[in-house]
Amino acid sequence: MHDVGSLVQAATAGAVLGGMFLVGLWWTVRLIMIANHPVPWFLASLLLRMSAVLAGFYLSGVGTGSPGGLFRGLCRGESDRGSPAVAGSPRATCALARIS
Repeated sequence: MHDVGSLVQAATAGAVLGGMFLVGLWWTVRLIMIANHPVPWFLASLLLRMSAVLAGFYLSGVGTGSPGGLFRGLCRGESDRGSPAVAGSPRATCALARIS
């Protein structure tokens, strides 16, 4: 079991990753509305956003003690740190929806 500080840190990391993903999506939608060829922009943005979020989730779980970080720990049911990180992402969605 991790201490409260570690759980808050993981939830914050999830919220930041979720916010980055949604800001990237917002930027992409604005860009493809004026682009002559929107499909390459959308696919490149999707690949970049997904790679950044997956790398962030991996890196947020590196210190959990399971080799392979967060993903391997989640597969084994060791979600002490993974759950707050993943749960922080939808919170960013709600926060950004209120802002815009």
